[in-house]
Amino acid sequence: VAMTPIPEIRTAIIQDWLEDCFNSPPKCPLFNRWPDLRLIRRQRREACLTLLRTLIRHLDRTTLCFGFLHPNGQFQNLTMKHVVLETGLGQRRCERVIVDLKGLQALEMKSPGQGQRPTLAFTERFVEWMLWSSSLWAMEHGQQAGQSASDLNGDRS
Repeated sequence: VAMTPIPEIRTAIIQDWLEDCFNSPPKCPLFNRWPDLRLIRRQRREACLTLLRTLIRHLDRTTLCFGFLHPNGQFQNLTMKHVVLETGLGQRRCERVIVDLKGLQALEMKSPGQGQRPTLAFTERFVEWMLWSSSLWAMEHGQQAGQSASDLNGDRS
């Protein structure tokens, strides 16, 4: 079953929600504890947040894969070199965060289309959780002002 594409407005709310989670880790299990059940250090949370922001900016909202459209119209996978350059993090740190996010079942390898090489993607379960959590956060913080509830839920008429 394919997911409904995530509207642009939702990614903006998710970005704001992630920032709030970073500043208050208990609000977000993702930043609160890793699989080994230790509280994570601020630097590790910061690297995770930086990488998630970059991934969300390059999210194909239909396939949940990360990349961009090449001028020839084909989907181009996001490379580690691009991620390192855009995040400003070292390659080893990016790799560690990706391993951590895979361990939390937030990321997986997935093919963006038939005949294309697998690339990193959000898991559907993680996206559903992010959408649900960010909706609650938006309602608590008045982010829905000027937007209907259906906009926050991703419905477009």
